[in-house]
Amino acid sequence: QIAIMEKIPVFADLKAVQDPASTSADALIRIGKWVAAEDNISKALEDSTISTALSKVVALLVDPGSSKELLSAAVQCIKLVSSKQKANDILREYGALLNLKQLAERETVMEDYELSTEIGYATAFLQKCTPHAVREIGFGFDKSTGKHSFLLHLKQLSYEQVGVAWRVWDGSILVSRWIYQNPEFFKNKTVLELGAGCGLCGLVASRVASKVALSDIGDEVIKTLRENVEINKAQLPKTNNVSVTSVDFKSNSFVPNPPYLKQQVDVILGSEIMYEVDITEALVKTVNMYLKPGGHFYGVSASYRKGAKIFVEGMKKLGYTVEHQLPGKQENYFNDGDDMLFYHCYGKK
Repeated sequence: QIAIMEKIPVFADLKAVQDPASTSADALIRIGKWVAAEDNISKALEDSTISTALSKVVALLVDPGSSKELLSAAVQCIKLVSSKQKANDILREYGALLNLKQLAERETVMEDYELSTEIGYATAFLQKCTPHAVREIGFGFDKSTGKHSFLLHLKQLSYEQVGVAWRVWDGSILVSRWIYQNPEFFKNKTVLELGAGCGLCGLVASRVASKVALSDIGDEVIKTLRENVEINKAQLPKTNNVSVTSVDFKSNSFVPNPPYLKQQVDVILGSEIMYEVDITEALVKTVNMYLKPGGHFYGVSASYRKGAKIFVEGMKKLGYTVEHQLPGKQENYFNDGDDMLFYHCYGKK
């Protein structure tokens, strides 16, 4: 149950701190009434005034002229609104996580225990991912309208069920948006996504690729990957070119279905799959085994992952060039990815 904003003192008293010329305070009040009314989320977000108000609240976080009262109201606003999934994604499109981080690093804020705590809660709410929920991921975001031009819906599981494959991780969102913006690197290519989890990157690539294989391990994960292909058939008319198969890095074993996986592929994708040393050593061998000469590996990993350094060293030993920048357009897809490292490996002879 979402708390009613008017019952929170800082919102009830907001008019008292409102500057007549302040559109930021107006934006907070607009969102407060919306949340209190618990309007239909999809219908409400079609109203561009809500999207505009959300963008102003996010901008307010890094405005040096914002009073403590407005900052506190904005942080609480983000915490409450982020519990609504579609609004959560729009807040992140506007860079809410990055702005919260910058706000938290201000010396005056670090000395304010109450505000620092609220920022921590708001950040956690934005990063929260609900087990068993269907996650909506948008592409082609238009800030003037607050709408995406293309949406995918991905069923998630729970960590208790399947471990790290349970959810859509931020890394896969970053890579999938890069894929969306740079279809020329995937057009008419054969693509394999390793450690696909919910299958986001491979599904986006399937819009233009000739064939895509989504791969992971575990019966529940494989079942969910197949369900996610079905769920998105209307958005991805080429889903007949998508297959789901099992790949185990540690044993380097493929279930040879579909048949074309008996051969090497043009492109391999991997997002947030360098999290353990032993898995990463096996990942290097797997990538090398199934990537064609002249092929490309595109991936991302949080910079603190244990296996990230080992992956780079292993690929270089095999003669690959490793770059930490993906080619092509790189617009508006890493608002919350400031600790992420991209990996582009190529040059296999």
